Amino acid sequence: MKETLIRIHHAIFAAMSQGYMIGVPPGGVAFSDINDVVDAHLSAMTMGRIGQRYALVSANLSYRDAAYLFARINKTRGPLLDIPGPTAGVDRLTNRKLLSGVGACTAFNQQIPG
Repeated sequence: MKETLIRIHHAIFAAMSQGYMIGVPPGGVAFSDINDVVDAHLSAMTMGRIGQRYALVSANLSYRDAAYLFARINKTRGPLLDIPGPTAGVDRLTNRKLLSGVGACTAFNQQIPG
């Protein structure tokens, strides 16, 4: 399950950064700035306790907010629409087969990990 979520996140962010994100699903993800990660590691080395875990999040962004931020940074267009919750869970293999079956090699089926 975790590996699948990581693959989905990678596909979503790749589509965002390349400007071919058709729609954004509901939900979001936590982001950590590299400077915050470095500072947290340095602090953990001097102030952390052995055996403890620390959560590090610089910002929680919805996929929509992240997509528009990525679009602005990469000088590409943002997503065209929001994908409603119930349709976001439609089987990815079915979508890929349907789109490929009609010769559609679109950004949408590229962002669906298979």
